[in-house]
Amino acid sequence: MNPIYRMAVMALLIAPLAHANPPEIYGFGARAISMAEAMTAAVDDTTANFYNPAALTRNSRFQLDTGYLVTQTQLRLNDQDLGVDEGGGMQAGVAIPGRIGKVNLAFGMGFFIPQTRLSRVRALPQHQPRFVMYDNRPQRLFVSVNLAVQPLPWLHIGGGINFLVHTRGTVHLEGLIFLDEVARSTLPTSVAVDFTTVRYPSFGVLITPNETWAIGMSFRDQVSVELDLGAEVSGALVLGNLLIPGAFQLSSLNHNLFSPRQLWLGATYRPIPKLLVSLDTGWLQWSNFPSPTAQVSLNLDIENFATEGLLPPTVNVLDPNFHDIIAARLGLEWTLSLSSKVDLLFRAGYAFEPSPVPDQPEGTNYVDSHKHKLAAGVGVKLRDWSPHVAAPLSIDLGAQWIRLDAHEYLKKSAADIVGDYKSDGGILSIAGTIRWQF
Repeated sequence: MNPIYRMAVMALLIAPLAHANPPEIYGFGARAISMAEAMTAAVDDTTANFYNPAALTRNSRFQLDTGYLVTQTQLRLNDQDLGVDEGGGMQAGVAIPGRIGKVNLAFGMGFFIPQTRLSRVRALPQHQPRFVMYDNRPQRLFVSVNLAVQPLPWLHIGGGINFLVHTRGTVHLEGLIFLDEVARSTLPTSVAVDFTTVRYPSFGVLITPNETWAIGMSFRDQVSVELDLGAEVSGALVLGNLLIPGAFQLSSLNHNLFSPRQLWLGATYRPIPKLLVSLDTGWLQWSNFPSPTAQVSLNLDIENFATEGLLPPTVNVLDPNFHDIIAARLGLEWTLSLSSKVDLLFRAGYAFEPSPVPDQPEGTNYVDSHKHKLAAGVGVKLRDWSPHVAAPLSIDLGAQWIRLDAHEYLKKSAADIVGDYKSDGGILSIAGTIRWQF
């Protein structure tokens, strides 16, 4: 096999294990999804591990949530579906309360397990149109571990650590290549892969002065997942009695996933005990978005031969020039008590998230547009639902439709390799969650 082909095949076999945040796309938990994720001050279950870890101390019972998310994705270019991966999977969380003296504590963990792949890598040329917000992000294992404390009856503080893995790999081939008898060529191969853990924090504050109002703040730091691959081919070319030593090196660095630094402020208001109104506003620092295009460098050295012009020119990776955005979310929850043991909860929400992606007149084709999220859902809460179990049991179902505005991309040059095109699409998310309290 041609050594360059072998190197390429081996490089494709080295895939990183990456943990990131599919909940940023679809939401986390049926209740949150049905309220358009306006959860910074409204969250009261184990999804606080994602939305606001301070709220883990809001409930004095041990909590266990488990559920499933299914999605239907249709993202189009020129009315043709691009076949972007679905992002469904299992969602679960746990919250364990405790006390030290008069201070309430809670430990929590939340995770999302994709239904198809634990991790996915795609490194596309920067001129190839792709929905950059959805191309790699859905297929990720998400894990969050948090600790919360309630130093005062009205004050909750919490934070945690999220873990990611950078991947670095090297493929090394060394041997002889017989130009006149390729079958005699020998290129023993070795592969070395190094996984380096990356940690990024999240924390939150929740203020609950009374039953009418609650105010929350949640922060998550930015994170970038890298795929760093290298290949080395060394040895000699053999032609008859002629032995020509040589070496080839390749290095490739690709930012395979990026989640922005973000700060969310939220408030809830209960004008009457049965109605909850929740509003969130968030700042997302997309201006730090690195190019997802692989930065490749090549070097070829053949003894006594000029190699200039034998290798393809290095691609000039352009700055994406994304910008920061302000997003808003509104959620409603109405409680209907059917009896002392059964409550029905009806939920709805709307969210707007502007696109951080600028126009693409030349060079790059990172496709995105403004997003409108319409959500609705229903839940049932049971108390004393079993003669042997008095603790509450909740069953929730939520759905959210993410609509991407139609957007037309006009190219600066009529000779552009891609040309003008338009994009639009939508994503439907449906989740069900069962919540136990003990």
